[in-house]
Amino acid sequence: MEKQTYSREDFEVFINGFPERGLFCEKCKAFIPVFEELTDTNIADLLRIIETNPVVAIGEIVRLTGCSQRFAKIWVIHRGKPHSKNQTEKFPCPYCQKPLRTKESRQCRNCLQDWHNNNS
Repeated sequence: MEKQTYSREDFEVFINGFPERGLFCEKCKAFIPVFEELTDTNIADLLRIIETNPVVAIGEIVRLTGCSQRFAKIWVIHRGKPHSKNQTEKFPCPYCQKPLRTKESRQCRNCLQDWHNNNS
């Protein structure tokens, strides 16, 4: 069976590019790297950091694993696991009911309604 994770040693020879193994995100059609060096505690800490400062989380992943910023950014965007293909269907636009990109969206890309200044 082919190795699915990345170790610090892998990044000593892997200079550039995108992950070629790990967890596959059907929505993005990309691999999310799985890092051998990250413990459950590291992951929990990173998920907390992502909520307030994703850039700091990227730097922390690079420090902990030795990976490139690209690999770390992919991990942060996905929060370490694949997106659901229908993830946005849970968050319909309050005006046209079409899916928003995220639950935090404040403008619909379909009907262009904007609710940035609403306090809801």
